[in-house]
Amino acid sequence: MPGLMSRLAVTMLAAWLLSSTAAFTQSRPLSIDDVLDMESLGAVAFSPDGRWAIHERRGPYGTAPRYDRGHRTAWAITDLWMSDLEGDAEPVRLLPNEEGVGLLFGAWSPTGKRLLVYRLTDTRLEAGIVSMADRSVRWTDLAADLAVTGSTAAWLDDDRLALTVRESGDLPWLLRFDGTGSEEMRARWALTTAGDRPSRLIVDTVGGELRTNEPTPTLRTVVIHAVTADVRTLATGAIRDFATSPDGVWVAVLTSTGPVALDPAQPVVQSPVLHRSRLALFHAKTGRTVSIDPDLDVAPHLLSWSAASRAVLIWARRDGSNWSDGGLLTVDLDGETDRPNLAGLRPLAPGLVIDEFQAVRAGWLGDRPVLYGRRASSDRFDWWLVDATGPRALTKDFVQPPTSLAAVTKTGALAFADGALWHLNAFGAATRLSPADERIAGAQTSSQMQPLRLRVNDPPRRDWVASANGASLSVRDVRGGQTAQTSVSDCPGLALVRAASESRIATACLDDGVETLSVTGQGGVKILARANPQFETIAVPRPLPVPHLDRLGRPATSWLYLPADRTASQVKGLLVLAYPGGSDDGRYVDATSLQRGPRPQMLTTGGFAVLSPSFPNETESERLTMAADFEAGLDMAVDAALAAHTELPKDRIVLVGHSFGGYVALTVAARSERYRGYIAWAAPTDLSSNWGEFLSHSRIWPGEWFTLNQKIGGVENGQAAMGGPPWSDVLGYASASPYLAADKIRAPVLLITADRDYVSMTQSERMLSALHRQGRSARYIVYWGEGHLFSSPANIRDVYGQMFDWLNGILAETRLPMATGSLPSGEPNPQTRR
Repeated sequence: MPGLMSRLAVTMLAAWLLSSTAAFTQSRPLSIDDVLDMESLGAVAFSPDGRWAIHERRGPYGTAPRYDRGHRTAWAITDLWMSDLEGDAEPVRLLPNEEGVGLLFGAWSPTGKRLLVYRLTDTRLEAGIVSMADRSVRWTDLAADLAVTGSTAAWLDDDRLALTVRESGDLPWLLRFDGTGSEEMRARWALTTAGDRPSRLIVDTVGGELRTNEPTPTLRTVVIHAVTADVRTLATGAIRDFATSPDGVWVAVLTSTGPVALDPAQPVVQSPVLHRSRLALFHAKTGRTVSIDPDLDVAPHLLSWSAASRAVLIWARRDGSNWSDGGLLTVDLDGETDRPNLAGLRPLAPGLVIDEFQAVRAGWLGDRPVLYGRRASSDRFDWWLVDATGPRALTKDFVQPPTSLAAVTKTGALAFADGALWHLNAFGAATRLSPADERIAGAQTSSQMQPLRLRVNDPPRRDWVASANGASLSVRDVRGGQTAQTSVSDCPGLALVRAASESRIATACLDDGVETLSVTGQGGVKILARANPQFETIAVPRPLPVPHLDRLGRPATSWLYLPADRTASQVKGLLVLAYPGGSDDGRYVDATSLQRGPRPQMLTTGGFAVLSPSFPNETESERLTMAADFEAGLDMAVDAALAAHTELPKDRIVLVGHSFGGYVALTVAARSERYRGYIAWAAPTDLSSNWGEFLSHSRIWPGEWFTLNQKIGGVENGQAAMGGPPWSDVLGYASASPYLAADKIRAPVLLITADRDYVSMTQSERMLSALHRQGRSARYIVYWGEGHLFSSPANIRDVYGQMFDWLNGILAETRLPMATGSLPSGEPNPQTRR
């Protein structure tokens, strides 16, 4: 392809000249406005025939029409672009741009003849069908739904599309719960103002069952004919998932019914399955319904058809029993069930239970079911063939068995394990497909529109996979070996696989804010899009590694960020941005990452050095030593940074934390004299009250995803790890709550919260009141209409400005304003009050 290669040469030369020019141009430091002006690239998908590529392109964040949809805010400024992969033409818009309307990718039809797209407005998400022959679009006037865990759209063939739609015509809950809450509350206040109808919420809990006075919205699963525009309704109700058979004849639909009762004797998890779910099979053309045993409660995440479309695989339990008492079932086209003999195999690790995010992993090799599980007496997981004769381990010879199947072929499955690509057949044999001298891993892709079940339990039916070997990203076909390859070394930043086909691979290169999307195939490399080229002349802080041992004696690496225009000796102070169990190595420098929550690069814009410390979340004795363990882990990371960079200000260190990191900051504040101040953003402070508080969206939309368990389970079995309710360990809850240790906090504290946060603003209010009662120094800032992470550009600018203003004030003090003394003068050391 001489045209493609010559255009590629010109493109790459232009990029090199731009980067070379930038090298000789005075780079300026990153600013918050730079980040808020960033564009981003979204989903990428090749057509099944290999002819076309579709990619989402999102405009500058500051141009969005509204900012109350959380990380989905940018969906409203998204356009769809189409590229002809067989020619030299530049990408073009798939559909005309409409102001204030976002266009989102849905799914290709089986041959690529048609394309499902979505049009997002203020009030609805409408489904549309594009004909690729003339790029015409038929808008269906149907309000599409977005499921939390299951599928809501799938093609049966090139002409028929199955879709779950909202009877009310409003936005899906996923697009509504971050926004429109104020509109809903204004309507409820208006009822009270008018005085002629009551405006109230009623919640009943009886026998562990939770019910409200607001009904669950009605959904419909329909089949749309793209040519005739005929719409046939298959199922109606609280539909949570569906799966179409490979032959396009059947649709398995999962519908939620009554609430599941909480068992007081069982551990409470954050995200339990809240409602019973019933399965039914529908003939897509006739609408004939096949009913299943009505007492079976079907778990989420597993709704898998066999290759021959003869049966569906599920995990189910009897009503009133536990998920651990359930099992794997196959359901045939007559509705009859069969239970494979698992011989005691367990699908989850000890202590875990099936919930909305803990899934059973299972599927098919041909028409034989397989399960990812372990023996009851073992911690090792394997893939097992399971049938009436009992389980047979497929991966027993691997050192590290694969956690998922990369693809399903006609004769078995493809999987990555032990640094290689393997083919597993239905008779238990594993054949290595990659060279013995090469170590590779899977390079899977997903999008924000892809629900959890499709990521966990729906491997594609094909003979090829995308892989990575450290130096390159490749497509490997079991029939013909490697068919496409692109070098990772060509990307100076982070290279990610965005899409793959039999002969092409699409990659995104994230390079200090610049995002380049390219496609590699047999004809070479084609650049599809480049976002944020202005970042070529912006100095984004790159972290310096700080190696050390963590509290458990393991090698760890913390990361130090310095402002682009200052040395270590010139910074105003050192901010320690803490979150147990992870540190930020700066790999993700893109719009979505930088705009969401406190990031080290953003904090340096105030003239501060920032340390992202690596310290473990594990504790030796659970709650008894958690506070001391966090403090010791932080001390080791900070000591290592000060030793490696001796010019850093040892007497101007501030501990900063968001969410559980904010909890850590306040916990340490009650113990340590090392830090000049503490910033706690979205932090729980009183575990007893946090345990029982409502989520803000549960108050507003109790008809959808109403739960008390997220707070209860988060405290009992989440990061707080209390192990039970407050009355079971009153002293333990007291000792684990920074609010009840506020008398030991002497350094200034900045509390940041928001009224839509699932960590209620009352948590920060309690801490402010406690510090005020003692005459301590504290500032409280609440942002209206924001959640756990902020979305409004004005609020994002302001929260950093507020932090910098407060930091400048406390670090200018020669002594801390304490009620009972001050830090010792001279060389500080991390002494701790016991």
